[in-house]
Amino acid sequence: GIAGEAQGHVPSMQGKKEKYKDDWRMGDTLNLSIGQGFLNTTPIQIVTAIARIASGKDIHPTLLSSKIQLNPELLSFNPMYLKALRDGMYKVVNTPGGTAFGARFSFKDQKMAGKTATTQVRRISLKEREDGIIAQKDLPEKYRDHAIFAAFTPTNKPKFAAIILVEHGGGGSAIAAPLMKDLLQKVLELDEKGPNP
Repeated sequence: GIAGEAQGHVPSMQGKKEKYKDDWRMGDTLNLSIGQGFLNTTPIQIVTAIARIASGKDIHPTLLSSKIQLNPELLSFNPMYLKALRDGMYKVVNTPGGTAFGARFSFKDQKMAGKTATTQVRRISLKEREDGIIAQKDLPEKYRDHAIFAAFTPTNKPKFAAIILVEHGGGGSAIAAPLMKDLLQKVLELDEKGPNP
């Protein structure tokens, strides 16, 4: 319901060939699989993807109550792939070694699943790579990475999806995930109280 959203970009073999006159390589696939490389998305596109993964349905976000989908269609993806994505997102938060393990919670046995992300805002030169990449804390704030965390809850019966982006906040796991923990726990508390707490 709001005009002017930037368009994202999901790269393809043909698109890379047309734009860069170069072949698609295995490294491109690996980069894309973790949200890097030529991928370009907006926060609303990320949280829409999270909602679709969580629900298995073709969710479309809206601010207009007249546009809310009461019965969205099922996605045409193999349910096995969606389950693998959900399981991976669950492990990010709820398994020791997961990048957001420090932000895990259990509100009446309801947990969250999520994906950490860090968005680089500056180009790192080859010289800097050779000399040693400058630590985030040593950079002026405007050159520090953005911290992102996208999540859904409850994991057993998803109802809410959200994204937090902290501009120039650093790593998603250290900054954005703990904020999401607080947000989604509060959402679950309010949901339990009903529409008129």
